[in-house]
Order: sequence, then structure tokens, then C-alpha cells
Amino acid sequence: MTCIPKENKKSRRIAFACMMLGILLWMISSLDFRLKALVQLAAVGVMVVGLQFLLRYVLSEYRYVLEDDDYGDTDLMIFKAQGSREVKVAHIEISKVTALFRLADEPDFENKYGKTNNRFNYCRNPGRDVQWVMIYCDGEDRIDVRFEPDEAMVAAIRKKMPTPQEKDESAPG
Repeated sequence: MTCIPKENKKSRRIAFACMMLGILLWMISSLDFRLKALVQLAAVGVMVVGLQFLLRYVLSEYRYVLEDDDYGDTDLMIFKAQGSREVKVAHIEISKVTALFRLADEPDFENKYGKTNNRFNYCRNPGRDVQWVMIYCDGEDRIDVRFEPDEAMVAAIRKKMPTPQEKDESAPG
């Protein structure tokens, strides 16, 4: 199963607005007044934010692939594409997943699931309402992966996730 999140236009608008505001501030700084350097610094800062939105959200695409391997396990692979170059950025065994939830539904999830050691954001669109959080264990590390699956992929992942009883049985002890 493959899922490619659709781009919403919010990130494009933010990047465009930041670039235009930066250009406007730079043009204003060409006038002769005392705070010229401060306005130029603000213009550069706003342009950097716009460039960050452009590179991080507008020009990046993600593809999530859920597939069964030869050993009967299910893996989630996340690919990031920029232009014609595509790179696998994550490979997660679903059997190691401990939680899957929408970030907007549980904004204070660290109190419920515990603190995570690493966080990776593989979302194409900014905002909590589109992000899903998957927490999994890799050895001693608890890792928080944020991504944007569709409802069919969420259902498939939940179906393949181990139940709490299976996790207890597979725990060493």
C-alpha cells in the first residue's frame, strides 16, 4: 500500500508572503533613516524563514509504503523526493510500534506514552491537524515519527500493530 500526501497551499502562501515581505523590507531599507541596518537584518531573517518553508514543505515530497516482507512482518518505508532524487529516509517494523495517534487528538502525548529520545518529522504540510504520530522502540530508544498517512493506511497499520498482549509475550523476561 502506498500513500502520497497531497500538498495544501498553506506552505506555498507562507513562503511567498515571507519572500515578498523580505523584499519589501529590503526596499524600505534603501531609504535614508537611522534604523536601516535593523530593517535589513529583519528583511534577511524573513527571507530565510520563507526559504526554509520553500525547501522544507513546498519542494519536498514524501511517499509512505507499507509492505509485507518475506518473514511475515510488515514494514513502513518512508521516501523523500526533492526534484528527481528520491531517498529512503525511514524503515520501521510495524511489530515495534507501540502507539499510533493523530497529534491534534493527543497534544500532550509524552505524559501518556513517555518521553521519546528522537523525533523525526516526515510531513509535507505544516500543522498539527494533519500529522499522525507513530511511537516505536528501537533497542533502548523510543522514537517519535510524524507523518501524514491517509485513513486507509492508518487502518492497515493499526491492523498490523501488535496488541498489548502480544507485546508482553514477546518481552524478554
